[in-house]
Order: sequence, then C-alpha cells, then structure tokens
Amino acid sequence: MGLQMTKRGFLEISRVDQLPDDIEALRLASVDEGFEFMTRCVREWKSGAQRFDGEGEAFFIARIKGELVGIGGLSIDPYDKAERPAGRVRHLYVDEEARGEGVGSALLQVILAQAKGQFRSVRLRRAQPSTDRFYQERGFRPVDDDNATHEIWLSPEQDLVL
Repeated sequence: MGLQMTKRGFLEISRVDQLPDDIEALRLASVDEGFEFMTRCVREWKSGAQRFDGEGEAFFIARIKGELVGIGGLSIDPYDKAERPAGRVRHLYVDEEARGEGVGSALLQVILAQAKGQFRSVRLRRAQPSTDRFYQERGFRPVDDDNATHEIWLSPEQDLVL
C-alpha cells in the first residue's frame, strides 16, 4: 500500500488475509487501555465469525520498522439493510506509543479507499468520545443511531483527503 515517513521510521500499511503472528502484544496493549474490541476481533477471526472476506471487505495492518502498531478493518455493516449497504469501520486501533504519527489517518484512508465504489457510506461506532474529533476532521459526521456514532457518505467523485 506504500510507505510513509513518521518520527519513528517508515509506516507501512498492508492488506492481510491472516491475523499477524504478533497481534497478541497489540491486543494486550489495548486491553491495558480498557478496550475490549481487539479481543473481540481476535476471537471472531479465530472462530471464523469475521475474517473480513466478504464482498468489499478488507483488513489492514500498520507497521513501523517491522513493529505492529495498528490495525483496522472494513466490513459490510450488519445493521444496515439497504439495497446498497453501508460499510463499517471495525477494530481501528493504534498503539498508544504510535499515536500522533499519522497511523490512524493512514489506516482510515486505506479503509475509505477500499470502501469507495463498494458502499454508499461508511459507518462506525467509536469506543470513546475522545475520538470524535479525529473522525469528524476526516469527514465523518455524528449520527443519532443505536448502532453507529459516525458516518461518512461516499460518492465516486469524492476525493479522500485525510
């Protein structure tokens, strides 16, 4: 997907079809911060419940100097029953030490690029209110929905500038 320079070294985003072997350290870091969604991601992957292998779906990892520093996925939104469904950002997580270096933005950019042409919009449910600004600065708007906190509408002509 390309390389981008950060303070700590080159950031590499890759699309993967297997969980990386070193995901456990990132999962434990997320648990230490009080997040359970990484545990759910690993559990659902291992059980086969969600492997991001449906039409339009994808799973991405971010590495700096070979170290796994972030993950994020795009799935079909299971709560959306429209004829042309929405996509859903799933399990976007960046290690605390790598935050502020553009890792989250880079992951979100490839997720939205994957969604373009596949879904009419992309929705998400953020884990904590402190991330509202991050998503809103990247074009997402708050929504009043039990199953989502933010949504961005996509169009074929839309430029994804993050």
